[in-house]
Amino acid sequence: MYLRIIVKFYTICAEISQTLKDAEIFFSMTNKCSIDYLETIMEKVYDDEKLSPRAERFNSLIEKRKNLDDPLGRCLTCMEEICQSQQVQLFYFGGLLRDLWLGFEPRDVDIVSHHSMDALNDAFSGHPLSYNRFGGMKLFIEGINVDLWKVEDTHYFKENDFPLPCIHLLPNTVFFNLESIVYEVHGGDGYRLGWENGFFEGCENKTIDSISQVNPFPELQLARTYHLHEKLNWNLGENLKKYIQSTLPGCDKEKIHREYVSRYGTILSLNRIVSGLDELSN
Repeated sequence: MYLRIIVKFYTICAEISQTLKDAEIFFSMTNKCSIDYLETIMEKVYDDEKLSPRAERFNSLIEKRKNLDDPLGRCLTCMEEICQSQQVQLFYFGGLLRDLWLGFEPRDVDIVSHHSMDALNDAFSGHPLSYNRFGGMKLFIEGINVDLWKVEDTHYFKENDFPLPCIHLLPNTVFFNLESIVYEVHGGDGYRLGWENGFFEGCENKTIDSISQVNPFPELQLARTYHLHEKLNWNLGENLKKYIQSTLPGCDKEKIHREYVSRYGTILSLNRIVSGLDELSN
């Protein structure tokens, strides 16, 4: 039983990382995990193929966006060229994929990788590199802000000392269901890997909900919640309503307002945002 799970896990890691060396690093970590934990990973990987029927549309959306001669189009093209020339594996996640799927214009790009810091520094050596306030790497490519994360440095994995911070588990760790998806920047063998956890269901039901509520930035998440609702005019799910009810009373209301204005550049009154969130939670 244990050997079967390990063999499956080793195979998945090799597929995700595309290099035997990286797979061996993951494999060496399995002694930290219980058999039940490994079985959970296997079930998630093998059952979560809901992205596949929609992959063709995602490919078309990305190609269509790349072909526009503007900063975002050139940025997406540059990302794919870096994957090919530097032999690195990168994944899109977050708002970019949501906005492409729903027909909005993405304002920035988030990517995640399993590669080492040295490998990523080499791959992006031609682009100025700094760090954002959450510990991720910040790049400026073709006029577009790009946040680059090592998967183990994303908040959930980092704060919870997760034994196996694999990219295919990332959709389980994000705050919003509408960001619970990762999709490969460039598929070296002709197709892109991708995983999701409630993303398509949320889009189909037009519902904004929360996946993981473990985060140290409640004011930021509340500001983002209000913005998403204003942007989409969709209903809120029960998990997100309960989150607002439990966190809004104890939050710094001024900080919610500052986060909103700083992030979206839209001047709204503090009272409108706070009262709006209170109304949405009922």
